[in-house]
Amino acid sequence: MKQSIEDETSADKMMLDDAHEIIMSPILYTEITDKSMDKLPLFKLDDLFLNYDDIQEEQRKRNQFRVRFYCLRIDPQDPKEVVQAFDPDTMETFSCQDLEGEDEATCKSSGKKAKFMYRMQMLVKD
Repeated sequence: MKQSIEDETSADKMMLDDAHEIIMSPILYTEITDKSMDKLPLFKLDDLFLNYDDIQEEQRKRNQFRVRFYCLRIDPQDPKEVVQAFDPDTMETFSCQDLEGEDEATCKSSGKKAKFMYRMQMLVKD
């Protein structure tokens, strides 16, 4: 990472309404390591999700798009709930807090075997 999160200054804290409120500024979290990707044009999220047909055919065939966005909210807010247990037979997900046993993932209530998956939703803006 090129940038790091800076600590709040005393002037920042004076501007806050609540002592638990945090001032955050966007940071660059990822870098482009492939220099050929660095030359691609920047797209807006609207272009990719709503106006995909307006993108040039050549660019669509490459299927490589560069976007820049920041995250406003991540759900679930409890980081322990980002990883969910997943039953591949019934396609159900459940909290890892419902698991028992150290060697194998088995749900306490249903006795189903589980695999693990990431499950989170991000509210982003470009």
